[in-house]
Amino acid sequence: MNNDLQNKLFDNYPVIFSAKNEPVTVPVWSIETGDGWYHLIDTLCKGIQRYLRLQREYNSDFNISPVIATQVKEKFGQLRFYYTGGDSYVDGMVTIISHLSAKTCAECGIIGDMHRSYMVRSLCTICYEQKANEEE
Repeated sequence: MNNDLQNKLFDNYPVIFSAKNEPVTVPVWSIETGDGWYHLIDTLCKGIQRYLRLQREYNSDFNISPVIATQVKEKFGQLRFYYTGGDSYVDGMVTIISHLSAKTCAECGIIGDMHRSYMVRSLCTICYEQKANEEE
C-alpha cells in the first residue's frame, strides 16, 4: 500500500496500529497490500473502533482488551489482518472483510476475482490484463 494511504490509516487508528512503534524483527512495519484494499481496511478499523467505544460506554461488564494489529498483508489472494485483543465479534468482522477482499481488486478496489499467475491475487479484469502485460 502506498505510504499516503498507509499513514492515513495509522493517523486515523493510532491504537489499532500502535504495534508499528514497537521493536520487531521486521525492520519496517507496513501494510503489505495493494491500494485497492484501503477502503476494506479502513471500514474494518472504523467498525472495530466503534464497537469497542460502544462496549466501553454501554456495557458495565466491559473487559475486552484493545485490538492491536500485528500484521496486515495479502496472502493467497485475501486480506490477512492479524491482531491481538478483541473478542468473537471482532473475529467476525475480520473474517467478513477477509472474504470481501477475495472479490475486491487489490489494485483498484472494484469488483474482482481470484486470478492465478505467479501468485494468487484478487484482481479486476483491467488490472489483471495490465499485470499480465507487465510480465511479458
